[in-house]
Amino acid sequence: MRCHPAGAGCGRGCSLHIATGTLDRVSDEADVPRSFRPTRRLGAGVALRVSLALAPLSTLPAAVTCAAAFAMSLQSPENPANGGPLPATLWFPVLILAGLFSLASSPVLLSITVITGLTYLRRVMFTGWAWRVAWAVAAVLAIAIEILFLRAVVMALWFAPASGFSRPDWGSAMLSAGFVTVGAVIIAVLTMAARAATGPSRGVAPAS
Repeated sequence: MRCHPAGAGCGRGCSLHIATGTLDRVSDEADVPRSFRPTRRLGAGVALRVSLALAPLSTLPAAVTCAAAFAMSLQSPENPANGGPLPATLWFPVLILAGLFSLASSPVLLSITVITGLTYLRRVMFTGWAWRVAWAVAAVLAIAIEILFLRAVVMALWFAPASGFSRPDWGSAMLSAGFVTVGAVIIAVLTMAARAATGPSRGVAPAS
């Protein structure tokens, strides 16, 4: 776009050229999906990295806690040699440390993981029914396993000292597998979304 020097015919025609160039730039920006603008790409990338980092951090400690509880439930409640109590095993400190960490952080970290994952899907414009269902399943699984875990902790602290632990404690084993499954589902959905966003049809959401 050129503009003639002042006094050399730069009048209404020059203004028209300027207005046309401005409209062309606006039209070009409107044709680019928001997910591919620099600020949107940065926001989506941060949300993706946060979700992928927090998914194992929010599920593995609780899975280890439940696995330790299951391992301890496999042990005999007393020493068969003298009928006295068995010495503490390495599973006990694992149970305590992982349990305290998971109780303090797992609900918060899982909530942040679900929110940032949903934010990523929205920012890359994956809002079709398939992605909604996939993330809804991941979120429901995360909420359900967390509720079951907290319920198991309350039940263990309230009733176990009086009635003793069930042997073997298959509930702890299933909870451990559940946390691993939830983390795997979250990572799988986000990984598939990230690959789709950088593939030949990136930015195109499934039909809704």
